[in-house]
Amino acid sequence: MAKTTKKKKTSKKDSKFVVFGNQKGGVGKSTLVELFAICMSRDLEVLVTDLDRQGSLRSLNENSDTLNFDYIWFEDKNKLQSIENHLKEAEGKYDLIIMDTPGKLDDDKPLNEQEIMRYVAYADFLVIPIEPTLFSLSGSIDFIKETLQFTAKYNPDLKLLITLNKAKPRQLLSREMAEALSDMQKEDNRIHFMETQVRQYNAFADIDMKSNYYNINGNAAQMNISAWAKELLSKINSL
Repeated sequence: MAKTTKKKKTSKKDSKFVVFGNQKGGVGKSTLVELFAICMSRDLEVLVTDLDRQGSLRSLNENSDTLNFDYIWFEDKNKLQSIENHLKEAEGKYDLIIMDTPGKLDDDKPLNEQEIMRYVAYADFLVIPIEPTLFSLSGSIDFIKETLQFTAKYNPDLKLLITLNKAKPRQLLSREMAEALSDMQKEDNRIHFMETQVRQYNAFADIDMKSNYYNINGNAAQMNISAWAKELLSKINSL
């Protein structure tokens, strides 16, 4: 377990537990976790709990001089109880507890036995990034349906927030995806669709330049992620 603490905690918080997850790898989940934490830590106390064994965020966040949120990385996925104890201890100390989950599910386990469901079972929100590709769309819809079925029993108050990542406005599939997910939303009111799409900017591929995101200065990529993060927080606070 690796931990980086940057801020002192003060009064008790009404913590929101937000999990980022999808059964498809490569959808930009870890990048969105990092950028959302950066944007939110300007005004809120934020903890990022990293369960992605690739450790892609670890090199960015450990010993960082620009980090303005707390970060912890769990390398051993078998220590589930220690992770759960850590989350319970963190509750009330942060405004947002953001979790990055493994980028790929275990092939030999059904969804209800997957590690991610241990945390989705008591999360407030599950953010599901989806790329505008047929492959991502097909797999993500299956993941959404199975998650709804599982949480109907174990966490019926969970809200699912679907967000398009690496999107191109004129790409036909993006519109088809929005329509498909809109139809799903009509079937289950726990599904919510993010209006702000995260565009496919090269800047997002290099989040080591993350200090730039603390001060939005008119750059199109920065303005896009700032608007997306603001909408996501608004949904978290209002739903």
